[in-house]
Amino acid sequence: MDFPFSIYVWHASRKLTDRPFWQEELRANIQQWAIYAAGLLYNAGVPHQDTVQERPVVKVVRQGKVLLALPDAHTVELCDKQTARAGFK
Repeated sequence: MDFPFSIYVWHASRKLTDRPFWQEELRANIQQWAIYAAGLLYNAGVPHQDTVQERPVVKVVRQGKVLLALPDAHTVELCDKQTARAGFK
């Protein structure tokens, strides 16, 4: 079965020696499922300490084209620029 839609979550560098990267979390065969799953990942947040939650940066990609960017396209572009500056994707 072919899964053309990929859902990526941004992982920022925590230390000066770390490199930021996009991690492929899920794949989907239908665009609606990919968008739904990305929304769930975004709304679930990232557990941090006791009760504070951070919202992750999530993007849905098909054939290199970004179909959905959460929280917005500008944030995803900034993350892509940081990854390119670090030297790899």
